[in-house]
Amino acid sequence: MRNGEWRNLVSVVGRILLASLFVFSQGAWAGRDVKAQDKPKLAQNAAIQQTGAKPSPVTTPAKPETEESQAETSEKSSAEEKPSGDGNHEGIKVHGHWTIEVRNPDGSFVSHREFENSLQQGSGPVGLTGVLGHLNTAGYWSVFLVASPNCGVVQGISFYSCQIFEPSVTGGSVQPPVSNNLGVNAPIGGATLTLQGSVQVPASPASVQITSVQTGIALCPPSSSPQACVASALAPSQIITSANLKIPIAVQANQIVQVSVVISFS
Repeated sequence: MRNGEWRNLVSVVGRILLASLFVFSQGAWAGRDVKAQDKPKLAQNAAIQQTGAKPSPVTTPAKPETEESQAETSEKSSAEEKPSGDGNHEGIKVHGHWTIEVRNPDGSFVSHREFENSLQQGSGPVGLTGVLGHLNTAGYWSVFLVASPNCGVVQGISFYSCQIFEPSVTGGSVQPPVSNNLGVNAPIGGATLTLQGSVQVPASPASVQITSVQTGIALCPPSSSPQACVASALAPSQIITSANLKIPIAVQANQIVQVSVVISFS
């Protein structure tokens, strides 16, 4: 082989070697970068395999809350945790909506009054607890219209109130200021108890002022059946709801007082 051809061959081989070296170095540097990037992922995967936790997505750092945003968050949390003061979270309440009409003996209208009452403190909770806790059997209902100076004098006996009982309590006939026409209505599946009745004021005194009202229920021993307790006039009546009237209701002698009480719970 001639010297010129030999030199050309050596030059071509050298170029080929240099090109191969360049390509190899580029691939090595690229592989090094990939390995460097994969190291955190490999470490994360190893931690996942050891703990079983899922990796959290990469997010940008959150901006620190300002005082305004912190105060807003605190107020929202307090509003969610604390009940409102609108009375909706103050426990179970017993309501009694009263309607009282006064009429003359011929049925002509005299006056109309509507108002609310509440659970009688003391005897009201005791009576309800006794019935709900099987300490007593619930008996007859009654309505009392407390009057001033009284609601009538019959055979020398002064009645402090006009009284309306269920028919089964008194049995026979009664005379003012006591009546036995109180109806008790509690519809099946309903949420109210309605008491309705009327009573006539006696001829003496000439006029009275109804100053307060009460509803009561008789309580018998737990061994008594409800039917026997309802019919027992000897069972004491426990006052459940009551109200003092800011403006008394005036009733003249022989006038009739019609009463409706709707008791509900909330």
